Amino acid sequence: MNKTLFTLGILVMFASMVCSEDVLSIKSDSTWKAATSVPGVDWLQPTFDDSSWGTSTGTWNHGPCSTFCGKFKSCEVGCNEWMWTSQQCTNCTSYFRKTVNIPGEITGATITVSADDYYWLYVNGVLVGTSEAKKVSYALSDNYDITQLLHNGDNVIAIKVENKMDYEGVVVRSEIRYRTTDPLISQLQSQVDILHTQVNKLTEDKTRLEGQVDSLSKEKSTLTADKDNLLRQVSSLQMENTDLKTRLGDSESELGKYRTYTISFFIAIIVLLIALFMCLYYIYEKSKKKQPTISKTPMFDRKSQQHGGVEKRHSIAEPKENVFVPPSKSSALGSLKEEGRSSGSELFR
Repeated sequence: MNKTLFTLGILVMFASMVCSEDVLSIKSDSTWKAATSVPGVDWLQPTFDDSSWGTSTGTWNHGPCSTFCGKFKSCEVGCNEWMWTSQQCTNCTSYFRKTVNIPGEITGATITVSADDYYWLYVNGVLVGTSEAKKVSYALSDNYDITQLLHNGDNVIAIKVENKMDYEGVVVRSEIRYRTTDPLISQLQSQVDILHTQVNKLTEDKTRLEGQVDSLSKEKSTLTADKDNLLRQVSSLQMENTDLKTRLGDSESELGKYRTYTISFFIAIIVLLIALFMCLYYIYEKSKKKQPTISKTPMFDRKSQQHGGVEKRHSIAEPKENVFVPPSKSSALGSLKEEGRSSGSELFR
């Protein structure tokens, strides 16, 4: 891309050097547009529409040109080239405009101007010079270099003129030197412009991509820092996990001990309960064997009473074997207590 652009640039420069130079001459004549009323602040701009303006007149108002030119340098541009307007008044102002088309590359341009009485010269909206400070401005002409103010295509020269006593007029002469553009040169120049545009776009894309690369580098650095931070957190969590596992193992060991103690305690309680139950059962069996057997006889023997008429009261028969007679409550409790004492003492011997 750079080699192609350089080659086309060399071709354009070489073609421009061999091109011929032309001269465009401009003078004050009836082709200029003229107005006597204030046209607005933008009348001196190239975009202003002056189609409603009239044209200037070329009448000389200072007597024989030869006599006048013998006294003033302004006659060097020619007496018949002065521009005037049709109004006749004192302290009046006139406005003049001319559009100039330059078909090539400008190499140099000058303009000579004089006015009756005072002028303000503009080129493409830019003030070039004025004769306001001169006492007799129409007696002198001023020269200006306007090369930097012109461009290829349409250009506008605008002049404002004032007269304190009589008609207001202006005289102008300009020479513009330019190089004609060959079609091949125009084509090459177009290609160069296109390549310049592409190069500028590629440069912008490169700058944008470099900015994105910088942004991605920053994001990478941030992610790397986050990764290191996460790794440190993972390492810390692993250490905490190891510590928790150790503590959990210790807790399980302690819990196993407490479980063993608890089971042993409950087994001891159960053994004691069994022993107590056996003691009570033994006492109960012992007391049951030693209880006396009591039998009851009827208080009245009705058969004997009927047959013999003898009444027997409270006769107590001889106790029979294998007959259980329940004792009274007080005697039974006493005997149980006594048996319990004796049995307990025997067990613990």
